[in-house]
Formats: sequence, structure tokens, C-alpha cells
Amino acid sequence: MTETTTAVPPSTDDSGNQTDSANKTATPAEQAVPVKNATANLTLLREEIKYNTVDLDLIELNKDLVEASKSKLHLIKEKEKEKRKKAAAINSLEAFIFDTRDRLSQDEFIKCSTEEEREKISSKLSEVDNWLMEADNSVETKVMFFE
Repeated sequence: MTETTTAVPPSTDDSGNQTDSANKTATPAEQAVPVKNATANLTLLREEIKYNTVDLDLIELNKDLVEASKSKLHLIKEKEKEKRKKAAAINSLEAFIFDTRDRLSQDEFIKCSTEEEREKISSKLSEVDNWLMEADNSVETKVMFFE
């Protein structure tokens, strides 16, 4: 450790003249105070840390995983295709029912058919419409076309 002293700067008297501190007796507060530069003894420790790295970016796919993914995508595409086909079939059936009911009330159809025929057609349309309303989403498109 080292001790240092600080010098007192020159001061001015009441008239503004600069006085030298050597000529003047210093008060205890103005006396040079020894300052100790205390530096802490820092010790640098280095320790080897063992670790394992795991890359989470992209997993390398082997041929089996690629083939499984392709088959899964193909299955999803087929299901979507069936879903669109089913929605189209339902829309077509609903359109047919609506159109046929409309035709039953037209004069041209009334002239060409009997009351009994129109009632029979109307009851079948109602039966299909009720089945369509009650049918759940598990009904396959094939069932809708062939029943």
C-alpha cells in the first residue's frame, strides 16, 4: 500500500490577493490528509466447464421419416378431397330438392302430371330432405349417391 498526500491549493484573502498556504498556518481541516489507495486483491479463477450442445434447428430426416411424412400428407389430401366431394354432393342434392319442389308448383309440370304423381314426388323429396337434415357427418359420399 502506498500513502499519498494532497497539496492544498492557494487561497485568497479578503482583499482578493492570492496567498500562499505556506505562509499561512493551516487549520486542521485544511491540513494534507493522507489518502490510502487500497486496491482489493482480486484473484481470477478459471475453471473448465464441461457441457454438451444440442442443435434444435433442423432434425435430419432419414428415408423412413420422409416416406412416413409423404404418406401422411397424401392421406390428408385424400381426406380433403373426400370432404370437398361430400360437400359438393350435399349441395347438389339440396339444389335438386329445391329445384324439383319449385317445378312441382309450375303450370307446365301440373299440366303433364297427376295429383297423385306430384304428391308421391313431394313425399320422396321430403323424405330425402329429412334424411339429409338428420344425417350426421359420418355418412360417406358413396352412401349418399347409391341409396
